[in-house]
Order: sequence, then structure tokens, then C-alpha cells
Amino acid sequence: MKRLLTLTTTAVLALAPLAGAQQKSSTAEVVRAADTFLGTLSAEQRQKVVYAFDDATQRARWSNFPTGVVARGGISLKQMTTPQQEAVMKLLGTVLSPMGVEKVNEIRQADDDFKANGSKRGPGGGRGPQGPPRDGQGGPPPGFGGRGPC
Repeated sequence: MKRLLTLTTTAVLALAPLAGAQQKSSTAEVVRAADTFLGTLSAEQRQKVVYAFDDATQRARWSNFPTGVVARGGISLKQMTTPQQEAVMKLLGTVLSPMGVEKVNEIRQADDDFKANGSKRGPGGGRGPQGPPRDGQGGPPPGFGGRGPC
């Protein structure tokens, strides 16, 4: 197959061999789900998500850093219509285990929460505007090997 589907969830196809062992999805089912998704896209959208398998330029610029740091290829779920989103979620369900799909949804929810609330929650979320945490918490866990609170 001479194309590689690139979405905000690019790693999905890289995980397909592992997920297939868990769900027993056949290659034909994965191809059918991918083709169904691709069939929902306009020509312009399709051009943004399909790359030649040997596209060295795309491989060199691929990143999982936040989009504010590194521009991503592909299209985001927000740019998709409801039928396109349903098709891509069906593709995810075909190549990932139920736990993998749950993890993707949790990551999406965490991203949405981070966009809405910034870094106000989670480790280090209690930091004041001047730097270190107010309550002595934060930094890597003990035994991590990095520097942090003693």
C-alpha cells in the first residue's frame, strides 16, 4: 500500500499490528474502515491526509509535540463533519483495542481540558506566578533521577 493516513491521531496505524492481535481485526477490515473514512473526505481534505509511504519530507517533519510548537499535517477532528468523525472513530475502533480507544478519548478530553483551563490542574498546578509551588509539591517523583524537591 503506497499511502499513509495522517491525522491528529497519526500513531493509530503504527499501532495497528499490536491492536490486531488484541481484537483479531483482519487486514481487510482495517483497509475497509480506512477506505470508508477516506471516502468521506473531499479531494482537498484527502490530499491533506494521504501521503506516499516513502515520503521522506513528511516523515522528517512528523511530531507529536503540541501543534503550537510544531505544525502538523492532516486534518483535525474539529475540521471534520459528523460523518467523517464517525468514520475515523470506526477506523480507530478497528485498529485499536477497546482500551486503546478509551485512551484516545481520555487524551482528547485531557487536551480539551488543558485548552479550557491551561495548566491550572494536575501536577504543579498550584504554582504561583513567581515560580516554585506554594505547597512544596511538584517536580519529578522521588527516585525519578531528575532534580526536584528533596
